[in-house]
Amino acid sequence: MIRAGFGIGFCQVGIARREPLLQRLVAGFEMQLETWVAMHENLRDNPACRLTFEALAAGLHRYISQTAP
Repeated sequence: MIRAGFGIGFCQVGIARREPLLQRLVAGFEMQLETWVAMHENLRDNPACRLTFEALAAGLHRYISQTAP
């Protein structure tokens, strides 16, 4: 909605950087949100689930590292 011009809103820095029409209004304002990746303990030893889990966690880590202010 903010991209469509409906007003002021919040979004992730990484998303905003891909949108040239979005502008940061309050310099230095940020909200830190914890991110958890979880799976049921019964799936922990499943090789396909473990591989997917590890890839997702690594990808999220890279994304967060690139978008940190």
